[in-house]
Amino acid sequence: MGYTNVIDERQTFQSIDGFGFALTGGSAELLGKMDADARSGILHELFGTDDKNIGVSYIRLSIGASDLNSFVYSYDGLEEGKTDFDLAKFSLAQDLNDVVPVMKEILAINPDIKILGSPWSAPTWMKTNNNIRGGKLKEECYDVYAHYFVKYVQEMAKQGITIDGNFVERNLAYYTIAHASKFIRPGSVRIASTNRGDRTVQLHEDEQHPGVNRVAVTENTQVLPNVAFKTPGGKVVLVVVNDTWNEGGFKIQYKGEFANLRLAPGSVGTYVWNE
Repeated sequence: MGYTNVIDERQTFQSIDGFGFALTGGSAELLGKMDADARSGILHELFGTDDKNIGVSYIRLSIGASDLNSFVYSYDGLEEGKTDFDLAKFSLAQDLNDVVPVMKEILAINPDIKILGSPWSAPTWMKTNNNIRGGKLKEECYDVYAHYFVKYVQEMAKQGITIDGNFVERNLAYYTIAHASKFIRPGSVRIASTNRGDRTVQLHEDEQHPGVNRVAVTENTQVLPNVAFKTPGGKVVLVVVNDTWNEGGFKIQYKGEFANLRLAPGSVGTYVWNE
């Protein structure tokens, strides 16, 4: 049946702020074009925290345009050759048309959601190639770019939107968010579970020498990637990813009880214990 994944809630690690995804200007633009009732329905399904909805608990806003916008912009866009080191022309004008109104609707549904800001690019006048794509941040613009972030946080706060953090680089991967958001609520704590490379120590009696115990150490090389949590409500949640091309069989051990399971290739399984 493959390996045994042992869950041990006595070993705890970091707590979880939440799980979520990006609200780009492009997605906000499309949401804004929807009928109000339809938009409200999909936002409630995504961000509502009752049992019927997913309950996304963290959201990432693109600082300026992303690659999913219908056009390119920044909060301090200038003609070629111009600079604005005082950020006198900084403006959230574009976001006020789409991102800010949608974000306010989300906050009305889930006021406790955490918000991260992440840029795809600095304004072109701060870059070595004067282009939204490629290039690097000019050394003389390090300070003004930091102030650009501060200005963004301050201006969003004026709109009632609190930014909890910033990333200078954007994420390069997508995640299976629904599994995590639905079952692992903010405040959950990661607990121990067997992972690839972990060693399992077993103690057994020597068959030929009664009374003599032997120690066997096993390298868990076939373990599927997984992570376990203890939620504020006392539930234990295990998320397992089959990152192979084959249907994977594995065993879960928790508090001395076992479950034999199978997981299709490329799929994610979420397993919940109600205490």
